[in-house]
Amino acid sequence: MFKIISKKVLNPTVTRIDVYAPYVAKKAQAGQFVILRASENGERIPLTVADYDREAGTVAVIFQIVGATTYELNQLNEGDYIADFVGPLGNATHTKGLKKVAVVGGGVGCAIAYPVAKKLHEEGAEVHSIVGFRCKDLVILEDDFKAVSDKYVLMSDDGTAGEKGLVTDALKRLIESGEQYDEVIAIGPVIMMKFVCKLTKEYGIKTVVSMNPVMIDGTGMCGGCRLTVGGETPGGSEKPDDSETPDDTEKPHEHNYGAWTVVNEATCTEDGEEQRLCECGEKETRIIASLGHTEVTDAAVAPGCTKSGLTEGSHCSTCGFVITKQTFVPKTGHNYVNGICSNCNNMKPSEGLAFTLNSDGASYTVSGIGSCTDFILVIPTEYEGLPVSAIGDYAFANRQSIIGLVVIGSVKSIGRSAFEGCRALTDVLLADTVKNINTCAFYGCTSLKNVKLSTTMYNLFNYAF
Repeated sequence: MFKIISKKVLNPTVTRIDVYAPYVAKKAQAGQFVILRASENGERIPLTVADYDREAGTVAVIFQIVGATTYELNQLNEGDYIADFVGPLGNATHTKGLKKVAVVGGGVGCAIAYPVAKKLHEEGAEVHSIVGFRCKDLVILEDDFKAVSDKYVLMSDDGTAGEKGLVTDALKRLIESGEQYDEVIAIGPVIMMKFVCKLTKEYGIKTVVSMNPVMIDGTGMCGGCRLTVGGETPGGSEKPDDSETPDDTEKPHEHNYGAWTVVNEATCTEDGEEQRLCECGEKETRIIASLGHTEVTDAAVAPGCTKSGLTEGSHCSTCGFVITKQTFVPKTGHNYVNGICSNCNNMKPSEGLAFTLNSDGASYTVSGIGSCTDFILVIPTEYEGLPVSAIGDYAFANRQSIIGLVVIGSVKSIGRSAFEGCRALTDVLLADTVKNINTCAFYGCTSLKNVKLSTTMYNLFNYAF
């Protein structure tokens, strides 16, 4: 078993994993490959050695998720294990004696081109890397290439990354500007390598390409990976004889896939995935693009005299993600004109009253007249930042200067004999917060004319009035 030391997603369909395989790392060279099985009953697949660290004993491979095995491999994470990891196999890329080389990579082929560019750089060669992708989202190994290249040129089909155009456009421009290469190494789609070769042939530059034929045993013994070049097959027969091909030659399997089935639903920020299955067991996987956020507005709340407001914001109606955060707007405070707030119409609270901090440490009780000289008492809603919850026992008893009482909010209880004997008191206005009026609270207030009690009064004790 071989442990996955690290895993990195390079783009939506391409992943890099670093595997602890010290014996492979000790011998690995650029251009070689390994054959692995993700699980005990998995398929054997070849993957090029993308990088290695002999001291750490790790080998990196980069793969594109295109079938059942690469899908299975991509399900593994750091700390998981791969069943088999055999290598290094194949011949290393020949770089000895090269002084100046153009390394051309296309798409996922850049994963194979990078270790070659790195090896040339370590040997002291001047390296010009030309890499091409369909669009910005598919670009991989940009920083890695820049680190080992004397010149780095990025091309994209749609112009969203680097320059718009083909890798052959960039290569031709460099050659015609006077760059003289000992060799051009091209790795990528077959059609790309074909046109690189056609271009370099015009200038007589030696060119090496990397082909990816069918791989079976990984050693070349079976001959399945051999290519026919100029009518000859190196290591095999010079030319196939059609007359010796039996009539019942097995034809390539044509996949008959069923309907697509969603494996992972796409979310606002993450791609989903769906698969379809062939009757032979082969799976095909494709990405479902992320949905993106559905933005809805969170309305602004205007500030008031005693309450803070909120700015306008927004969030995603699907996942709840806050897109634009609402921030607090400070309360405006009262604007008193002739004792009445022009904003909320509340009366200005009386000043100078005496207060006692309650045992809960979170509220105050009005305990007496203090230095207040008002004829009409307006009980404040808070004192020193804490709510005023009660008017205390005997707080204003026998005060003949008081002719009116207004409780505008927060007070829940009026204590025993709080206003007893206030014979000049004529008007009482209580907010709906007042729930309890205790015994004798207004006893002896013989001049009362207008009394407005709380609509939510809970306890009105004996002799309250």
